[in-house]
Amino acid sequence: MEITSSALNIGRRSDGTRYFHGLIDEVEIFDRALSQSEIQDIVNADSAGKCSAVGTIVIVKDAVPDDPQDFQFTGDLGNFSLDDDADPTLPRSVSFERLAGTYNVNETVPSGWELTSAICDDGSPVTAIALSEGETVTCTFTNHKHGTIIIRKDAVPDDPQEFAFTSDIPGCASFSLDDDTNPTLLNARTCADVPANSYSVSETIPEGWGLTSTTCDDGSPVT
Repeated sequence: MEITSSALNIGRRSDGTRYFHGLIDEVEIFDRALSQSEIQDIVNADSAGKCSAVGTIVIVKDAVPDDPQDFQFTGDLGNFSLDDDADPTLPRSVSFERLAGTYNVNETVPSGWELTSAICDDGSPVTAIALSEGETVTCTFTNHKHGTIIIRKDAVPDDPQEFAFTSDIPGCASFSLDDDTNPTLLNARTCADVPANSYSVSETIPEGWGLTSTTCDDGSPVT
């Protein structure tokens, strides 16, 4: 459609001629292309009318922890972005008024994040959100940011003895540490980009040594 500065006329030409003879009902102008299902809903409504068959879908982003990361969404509601921080540049939620029908929303999960849940308050899956006339459905996408786990060895006294470790942390299945000034082995292992979850680490105690304590700074057990 050509964009002009001319007045919009419905039922006649812009020059005031060729009036439409009859009745025009439920005129509606959209600022986007309707989906096939939306057009079909209008056709199916027929003489019953379609104005009352509108509902609202609300998409909410919940990032754990709150973060300025942008999250991209696609699907029947169009393309849009959300984040979960105090900066107003991007919203945390967005609302869509749509005709009653079924809609899908997909999130592109950014690197370093995990999509841990995507639920709608009416029980619909986000791949088939069932919107009824006059209904408001809120769907929340929850993502957890990947973290870092550091395993540190403290030998008393400092010693070149090697200590072997095993774990179920991704990328840190087995490794060795010691606690001396020789840089061949370090006294700490950093496991980065770890999905949110519970993990365990175990140490093989060398002969002549005793394990006196294992602590995590967040209070978690090492198991």
